[in-house]
Amino acid sequence: MVSFIIPSYNSLKTLPRTIESLRAQSVDAFEIIIVDSSDDEMAKKYLSVIALDGIRVISLENKTSPAQGRNIGAQEAKGEILCFIDADIVLAPDWLEKVLAAYGDGCRVGGGSVDIHQTQAKHNLAWAQLLLQFNESLPFGQRREIGLLPACNMFCERKLFFEAKGFPALRASEDVVLCLRLREKNSIWFVPEARAYHIFRESISAYRNNQIMLGQYILHYRREYLPRWYYQGVLPLVFLPMFVLIKFYRMSSRILRNGVLYQQKFLRVLPLFLFGLWFWTEGFAGAIFQKGTKS
Repeated sequence: MVSFIIPSYNSLKTLPRTIESLRAQSVDAFEIIIVDSSDDEMAKKYLSVIALDGIRVISLENKTSPAQGRNIGAQEAKGEILCFIDADIVLAPDWLEKVLAAYGDGCRVGGGSVDIHQTQAKHNLAWAQLLLQFNESLPFGQRREIGLLPACNMFCERKLFFEAKGFPALRASEDVVLCLRLREKNSIWFVPEARAYHIFRESISAYRNNQIMLGQYILHYRREYLPRWYYQGVLPLVFLPMFVLIKFYRMSSRILRNGVLYQQKFLRVLPLFLFGLWFWTEGFAGAIFQKGTKS
């Protein structure tokens, strides 16, 4: 009934925890498909071992984006429900149980909440990334309709996924575009009780590079899929201060609505949070003068 699809690239540091969390699920009627494009020999050896234990590993010759990996896995999947998680995600033991309950209640597309992994509970840089990237998916509140979901923790009825043409060939913001397509056909649900724990980057350089990439692709996807006049030419540079202020207001408002714990963490990591927002702005500004959409 269920297919877990995991794109992977040199993920040996985190993937074993992901697999362990799948094996610990309270419901066990599912298949696991890993679409891997690693060039690290140790990662390949690990995958060859778990492939002997009933996990399907699709090995690709060239480095492949997460979006392309998910699409390849979906083509090979047998499940009615496609569950997309990343190789740095650890699921709570009742994650699938909660997802199936929501699906039984009519939620055909949705995703769970994202929180910090216990190994990074005291890591301020990890908290900054959680609050910057997943402020819409914090584990707070009731099940509700939502506009967008991160692809690292998402489920979708197989039929709807292919009707929406799967993930676009983007390196980032691919989940945003898919959600825009899905919303034309079906409601998207946030299921906070289906909890996932993200293992984040632990160096400033990796944090910076990731935020720059996210900023770049925000503009790429908006130019291609939301062709508003203020995203064209050099106009985004004129409006960039306003875009950043609106983004900060929306993010901080969401965080402050999510209870005392997240309010306190937000205040503690605010300098790192603002650094991340600066890096995102750097990427957005750089993309203004780039032509076309990069895959």
